[in-house]
Amino acid sequence: MTSPVQCPSRGEPPRPSEIVLGRKEEQPVTHELARRRDGAIEVLTLNKPARRNALSRPLIDALRGAIDDVLADDAIGGVVLTGASPAFSAGLDLAEVAAIRGDEARCDQVALALFDLLTTIDDAPKPIVAAVNGAAVAGGAALAGVCDVAIAARSAVVGYPAIRRGVVATVVMPFAVERVGLRRARYLLLTGELLSASDAKAAGLVDEVVDDVDVVPRAFALAKRMASFSGSAYVETKRGIRSIESQSPGEGHARYRASCARLNITDDPRRAT
Repeated sequence: MTSPVQCPSRGEPPRPSEIVLGRKEEQPVTHELARRRDGAIEVLTLNKPARRNALSRPLIDALRGAIDDVLADDAIGGVVLTGASPAFSAGLDLAEVAAIRGDEARCDQVALALFDLLTTIDDAPKPIVAAVNGAAVAGGAALAGVCDVAIAARSAVVGYPAIRRGVVATVVMPFAVERVGLRRARYLLLTGELLSASDAKAAGLVDEVVDDVDVVPRAFALAKRMASFSGSAYVETKRGIRSIESQSPGEGHARYRASCARLNITDDPRRAT
């Protein structure tokens, strides 16, 4: 099942053939995902530790459903996304992929489901903070990367090793390029190198590095703080960032200049906390 491939743009889905703290509400583990409400923050834990939280179709669907629930619930202000020890996520479940190899329709569904999940998180109007508690590789690195902020444990490793396994990382390519830029993404995707947490921070794959024991509490505190900001200001800020990312530097600056003609104070300004 091989064919010439092109790196998809951010707006076009890939072809699959190319491929703790406060008041808590415990929710049942559903389809390999554990959910817990802690005040206004939903804590989502990828819960397949024996498979290093590999992204199977059921887990992708469960995570997409949970994110949709969060976005529809006004009582939830933000999300912390983490993995059951020892990993954050090993990326797409290659055992599942091997089992459906040759079935283009099913491969299609898995690839598009992952792409749509990453896009949904990337565009979410509420803060989503990744607590990268261990290895975040391939699709796992992309999953951390599309979160608004990624906090990494000191022991974590991050990267895109798909090429070392004979896999073309088509689904995650556009997200990798967006996260670290074309030149560094080329290095990461073509060498398959895994970076230490500190090197991942220097490369722009994660935003902070903390001691392992602090990764979830720090992500929670940050999500809680970000959720306290004006919702409309948050949405408009993300929209502005996206408009700049989607243009060439000259086009983006020219278009963004027009929006600077007015003072962008939203309808619910709040004092920063």
